[in-house]
Amino acid sequence: MFSLKTSLAKIPLFQFFNNFLKHCFLLPSTFYSFIQIVLFIVQRHATRRNVRLIFHHGLGGGSYNLLKTILDGDDSHLIYLSIPNPRKFGLQIKVSNLELKIDYIFIYVFFRLIRILSPSIEIIINHFSGLELINFLKIHKEFKISTIYLHDYFTICPFYFLSPNDIYCGLPSETECNECIQKNLGASDRSIQKHRDQFKWLLLDPTIEIIVPNQSVKNHFSKIYPSINVKILEPTIEKKNWNRKLIVNKKIYLFGSLYPHKGRNFVAKFLEYLSFNSIERKVILIGKSHPSLIDEANFNETGAYSDDDYLDNEIKQQGVGIVWFPVRIPETFSLTLSVAMENNLFIFAPNIGSFPYRLKDYPSYRLFDYRSADDEVFQTLIELSS
Repeated sequence: MFSLKTSLAKIPLFQFFNNFLKHCFLLPSTFYSFIQIVLFIVQRHATRRNVRLIFHHGLGGGSYNLLKTILDGDDSHLIYLSIPNPRKFGLQIKVSNLELKIDYIFIYVFFRLIRILSPSIEIIINHFSGLELINFLKIHKEFKISTIYLHDYFTICPFYFLSPNDIYCGLPSETECNECIQKNLGASDRSIQKHRDQFKWLLLDPTIEIIVPNQSVKNHFSKIYPSINVKILEPTIEKKNWNRKLIVNKKIYLFGSLYPHKGRNFVAKFLEYLSFNSIERKVILIGKSHPSLIDEANFNETGAYSDDDYLDNEIKQQGVGIVWFPVRIPETFSLTLSVAMENNLFIFAPNIGSFPYRLKDYPSYRLFDYRSADDEVFQTLIELSS
């Protein structure tokens, strides 16, 4: 049956009006957000403090810890901007203790507002994943991006080097990368060259300071962008009477959110290995995993962290002895590794990414070859926790 609504939907003017109405529903909350932001910026300007805009993709624990170390530790002059869900709204803005949302239609109005109210402003990028929808080129021309913290590998690979078997791909040729992209994304017009070109002009701009957390990150970026100029600024870990850690129970701990690139499938295989061989071990995740793991007999999880002290408190309450990092792709910087070291835990981690660099002076750890057969890694883990 002929539908008037279907017919009207094909008319450009109707489409524009329909989209306009959707944005109108967001106006009250957006104007409220603007009022809060204006008050924040005016107050900072009155105290002659620079306003810093931090672009990120969710600000995970390691990323946030790195920023606090590199910056002055004071959040009172920072505005965090992220895209937690691009399909629903443009930017999520965190200002002091306020968390606000602003629709895409108002993004550049927001930028211009800041420019008018605060001439002294810094634009900082921390994490690129999820931010490719923002027109960085336009922002850079109007405001000048000052600093980039390379805390993820998205500008090199959209899959963070995760090969089909969940192991570091080894940064193959562009032809192999294109085959991987087309296989995973199903788009013949996508290429690794186009992906990297989105960010190349930023990473090679000599006026932008590029900061990385360790030599491993520098090595990876130098391989793809040979002329990149980076500064290594690794957060320090205070040595708190480190000693050889003894493992006193048959519990193996994991920390954080167990995403696929954090080794979720590797953990699932280990649980199957324990069950098949009737081995008595308990795998406990202090954090959140996935519904597919919750019903496993040898697995428990505590759930998402409720506050910044949650992991520390759980480590002490549960008497954690050994922590396993099942990731097999390069980590840039890991807050959970910092916490493990600060608590003098025995650490079992892959010999890739930041782990070898950060653990070289630590007394209680064992590295496994990230390319090793699964059973070989599992057997070592069982021996360590016996």
